[in-house]
Amino acid sequence: MKHIVLVFLGLCFLSCGTFKSEDNWATDTVEDIDGNIYKSLKIGSQLWMAENLRVTRYNNGDSLLNFTRGTFEFIGDSLGAYTSQGLNQEIIERFGLLYNWLAVDDPRGLCPVGWKVPSDEDWMVLERNVMDIKRRELELTGWRGSGAGRLKEKDTLSWRHPNIGANNASGFTARAGGYAMGVSYNHLYNIGCWWTSTVHQEEQEPHRHKTAYNRELNFYNDRMSRFYKFTFTAMSVRCVKDE
Repeated sequence: MKHIVLVFLGLCFLSCGTFKSEDNWATDTVEDIDGNIYKSLKIGSQLWMAENLRVTRYNNGDSLLNFTRGTFEFIGDSLGAYTSQGLNQEIIERFGLLYNWLAVDDPRGLCPVGWKVPSDEDWMVLERNVMDIKRRELELTGWRGSGAGRLKEKDTLSWRHPNIGANNASGFTARAGGYAMGVSYNHLYNIGCWWTSTVHQEEQEPHRHKTAYNRELNFYNDRMSRFYKFTFTAMSVRCVKDE
């Protein structure tokens, strides 16, 4: 019997996920400068917002630029700005706004006071806490690990079918808000894209734009993508407590 138990434990060490839903605890809400209220939750040692950001002003009260479909390409890499997948307030409430990276990087602060846009390393900590992912995979680009469905909301209002692996066991409630690049507004309900605060490559004249790391989840697999996009791209933002 002892040998059977040891074999089972060995197999579980190799294949079972380490995440337990009781590791995440709902906590207080947080308010941005516009008065939007967000749920927050603790995952491991980190405190995350459980919703995408919807703020339209920096923490000093200055307004971000608001650009609508067809005009975002003219401003996306010169000033901090936001846009949305639609003018419908229900869409904004569910998926949040999409921000270019200049808004993310602005010293006036995009996230509420005491919170920050997570770095590439902050996302890696989340991945280790929630997913089944090896340490050597963390700094790879492309699709990595498994068990990312523990981050995805399980419904058809936020994701296209079949939304593989989605059970939202972490409470993170990731939603597929897509992204915007130039005149193209892409992949609402198909993918969720979130900025990190970490630069991938500085701008190189005359033809290489600056890039920054992001994270991506989609409806057709149970993995997390670590990649990078041009900073004029607009995508979702999640905030993490600055500690």
